[in-house]
Amino acid sequence: MEQIDNVTYKICMLKTYLKNNGCRITSQRMRLCRYLLTLKGHLTILEIYEKIKKYDLTASISTIYRTTALLCKAQILRQVQFGDGIIRYEQALLQNHYHLICEKCGKVLEIEEKNILSPQVLSSCCPGCKINYKQVNLFGICPNCLTTTKP
Repeated sequence: MEQIDNVTYKICMLKTYLKNNGCRITSQRMRLCRYLLTLKGHLTILEIYEKIKKYDLTASISTIYRTTALLCKAQILRQVQFGDGIIRYEQALLQNHYHLICEKCGKVLEIEEKNILSPQVLSSCCPGCKINYKQVNLFGICPNCLTTTKP
């Protein structure tokens, strides 16, 4: 039930953004956005496209590019990069989480540690700045790779 409430909230945010920025609210756009907001993980445009094809055959890859860009501008999705030059997308409203990228298998783990970069540390590093969000990537070895490489 929480997932539905979260998606509904984000759809309301998007509708407000569209109205405030003179954009049309079309049924295809809303259907596509609703579906994008249910996806989990860190997906590339091509991964999103493959999933969307199964859900809505009318969405072209250019429609997905435009829609993800719109959701990023509305601060509902955000781009993330994990050091491999590939742009991925995740939910933007996830706060205080970080990513551990396994250097062996490439798996990305979500870490929900609230104190990696405290507001005090950030404000001392960037006096006079307004920080909208923080993205921290940690590189190491995931638990699965650690257990499989032990002698």
